Amino acid sequence: MPDLGFTTFQITATPGDITMKLDVGCGGGTFQTAAQGEICVDIDIPRTHLEYFVRCDADHLPFKDRQFETVFAYNLLEHMKYPYVTIKELRRVGGVLKIRQDRILCLASYATPEHYQFQLPRMIFLPYPRTKVGIELSKRLRSLLTSRSRPSVLFRFLVRPIITRHYYLELR
Repeated sequence: MPDLGFTTFQITATPGDITMKLDVGCGGGTFQTAAQGEICVDIDIPRTHLEYFVRCDADHLPFKDRQFETVFAYNLLEHMKYPYVTIKELRRVGGVLKIRQDRILCLASYATPEHYQFQLPRMIFLPYPRTKVGIELSKRLRSLLTSRSRPSVLFRFLVRPIITRHYYLELR
């Protein structure tokens, strides 16, 4: 078999013996976070090495029902065209679903032209207006938030409380 550049593995957990954690959406985004689970999945290839990584769509996870104790979805749902379908799939594979989303004042949310949804409290989703002007402004804001230039570093220091506003939700 040819070397494909990744390792395959088999999960051998049985119902009632689930202690593993799954991190969905941990991949190679601009604002990448540390992996939350032993097994990580994403549609993008992560920039850092993850021991157990599966490339797949969050709406079609290749795992058995209730295979994981906890499923983490940190800043995932705004990237999904149909977030309620994704939530249903995440609930299928895990016992507890832990979600982290940007608050309305989080600048990072506006600096991501790949977002399809804006999530409000109580799991309400609003579609982002995806106009050429909006996407261009979002790319420029992303550049400002990720650049290592002196003005960008000063900007991030001044707006730090706004950049990092998140809320957490746990579904059992």
